[in-house]
Amino acid sequence: EIVSPGGFPNGITLDDVFDGRSELRNRILANVMKELGYIESWGSGVARIKSVCEKNGVEFIITEKGDFVKVVFKRPDYSLKTTFVESHKTAKDRKRPQETVRDRKRPQESANISLDARDILNYLNKREKISRKEVMAILNCKETKAKNTLKEMVNQKLLLRIQKGKYTYYVKS
Repeated sequence: EIVSPGGFPNGITLDDVFDGRSELRNRILANVMKELGYIESWGSGVARIKSVCEKNGVEFIITEKGDFVKVVFKRPDYSLKTTFVESHKTAKDRKRPQETVRDRKRPQESANISLDARDILNYLNKREKISRKEVMAILNCKETKAKNTLKEMVNQKLLLRIQKGKYTYYVKS
């Protein structure tokens, strides 16, 4: 959640913001930022943010109340996603019907899942498996943190570790 003091400038409405209308408060600063390459085009930022959020399943809410503008990014709830990738089930698992996290009475609740774990689960909602190097890129972290995060997720029964050594990868459990 981001709260910014001050409303939209010069009578711009929320609809105007989503339509790409922009109004410069400080023309000198804005022109310097554009020259440095920090601004691609005027009025395109909100639409690009909304597009990235939609692609990643994040709800994007922007509101103006009085002299404040508030932007909220709501992450999806990962606690009710389905389980195993079919190709990684054991013979015992193949005999069981498909189950969900809710069906399993897992020891952890969604509130106990770290933000890093949620980012990894979000990634796995779109892909079958994840490697340590992919975790390092997603979390923008070093190898030790990636290993510790993956180990914790395996211990919490959120992930299954497949293979060993440099061929190790993880799938949702």
